[in-house]
Amino acid sequence: MEGLWYFGNTTVRNPYRMKDGLTALSDSGLEGRIRQREGDEAFTRVLAGAGVVTLSENNPDSSYSIGRKWRSALERMGFLYPKVKGQPFKQDAVGPLDHISPNGRRLIEAQTVAGIQECYLRALGGQLISYKTPSVGLARFNPLSHIILLLDDLERSSGETGANPIELALFFFTSPPTDDFEYLSSAIIDLRRRREAATSKRRFDTEEYAKAARAIGSDKPHTFIDYLDTNIRYLKATGIFQAMGRGISFVPEKRKIALELASQEPFDWNSGDALRRQCEGIPLPTDNAASSYMLLQDDIALLRQYGDTYEMPALQTFDAAAIHQIRYEVEERLSNAKEMHYAAQQRGQWSEISGYLRALAEKRSNITIDYDTKVTIPKSEAAAYMEWAVWRAFLAVDSISCKPYEVRRFNIDQDFLPISTAPGKGPDLIVRFGDTILAVEVTLTENSRQEAAEGEPVRRHVADLIEEYPGKNVLGLFIANSIDTNTAETFRNGRWYDQNDQEHDLRILPLKTADFTELLDASFHHGDAGPHIILDLIDECTSTRDSFTAPQWKSFIEERICASIASLCNVN
Repeated sequence: MEGLWYFGNTTVRNPYRMKDGLTALSDSGLEGRIRQREGDEAFTRVLAGAGVVTLSENNPDSSYSIGRKWRSALERMGFLYPKVKGQPFKQDAVGPLDHISPNGRRLIEAQTVAGIQECYLRALGGQLISYKTPSVGLARFNPLSHIILLLDDLERSSGETGANPIELALFFFTSPPTDDFEYLSSAIIDLRRRREAATSKRRFDTEEYAKAARAIGSDKPHTFIDYLDTNIRYLKATGIFQAMGRGISFVPEKRKIALELASQEPFDWNSGDALRRQCEGIPLPTDNAASSYMLLQDDIALLRQYGDTYEMPALQTFDAAAIHQIRYEVEERLSNAKEMHYAAQQRGQWSEISGYLRALAEKRSNITIDYDTKVTIPKSEAAAYMEWAVWRAFLAVDSISCKPYEVRRFNIDQDFLPISTAPGKGPDLIVRFGDTILAVEVTLTENSRQEAAEGEPVRRHVADLIEEYPGKNVLGLFIANSIDTNTAETFRNGRWYDQNDQEHDLRILPLKTADFTELLDASFHHGDAGPHIILDLIDECTSTRDSFTAPQWKSFIEERICASIASLCNVN
């Protein structure tokens, strides 16, 4: 097989955005009319209008390739009926070209992360990849099943969990199903042994990629890693894999369902029926009551390991729907329990959190913790990562009086990574410290657009919390890489009138990302990390704001931050 096969494409790196793209297409009425230049242009504008993609003067996409590439990615996943071309069957055997498929509709309607992941599992479980070998000729296979079975064989053969990036690139994402698993597992174990003995893992990896490229007659070894990150993202979107360093492993409680899925009676992958089934969303083992019940029992056993003594209610009927309902409740409790454990770890991970915040403040996309831990922040997801990093920062302060999942308003995946930004109609984060409620708003918007985009919503969100929590001390914190003076003036004024013309005094502090990071850095490094660091700063700066103009107030805030950092550094 030549090079790396892939699930989506590098234009749609984040599979979770497909839901937004499909929703925008459904609302536009353009189904079936997104081909040729006119269709590409229309779909590109629909995606841009919905905020799914960003078009700028520097990147206007005059060829409207974005629409074409999005259509291609959605078709590869079976969320749109694909074009049947050069096949032994006709379009009618699959479905109406470029219309949203049943599984695409299911994705649009999904309301939870678990529901969204189920759509991806049904899609990837039926996806077709073409390959060609001298013995078989041109044929198709399902890559998800191949990966599941190979990972299971490797773990049983090696006694180690998961696979790292070079193993995924050189073996998992390049091998056709005609390759023997025993051979592949032995080759991967040999690679691990040689890599472990190498004095420079970076040089070793470079040489292995070059060797693999030469073996297929290519002078482009980087081909093997071009789609690596994207493939891992799509695999994780099924909910059955989780991150292991920069590689992947099974989510423990999903291993059985993964193996059962991979062992199902295979389709005739060369038939129109196989394509149609992917578009409908292939059946899952959990559609069967017995399999779903087995998974439920595993979830309950794992939940009890987290100290939750959940007792399953009596089943009135032993059918898949009834068991599904209980399983979703148990999985939500299990997810919450895992998040509580994750939150407790954040204080010890401040250096990593600080690294993310600094990278975001400096508009860098790559963070290197160590050689095996290199994190990329895709430009299109920087806003989501900004909210997520600030959320982790408050978890690290470790004094909140609410649950970590009650603080954030954005969704996270099984690795606690963000899959979206917080929706509107509320702050990005709501942090409770006893009787104090802190509304946190985060933005990457800068310059004069900042005040127009954020001034009114931020003030409204804080005012709404004041009305919702009478008698509580409600404060606001606005974090951005730079603070426009007009934004500072809006918050300095601090006035809001509700629908009854009642005046509210809003105390909102605008703070630069770099200053927020420096202040918390100093508090963590000098043993005084606590909510008072931020809350005292808000109190001091908002109580004196009437004495300053907006530029003076910005300078005063900077001075107080410097003074606080100096004070913390002088403690020891």
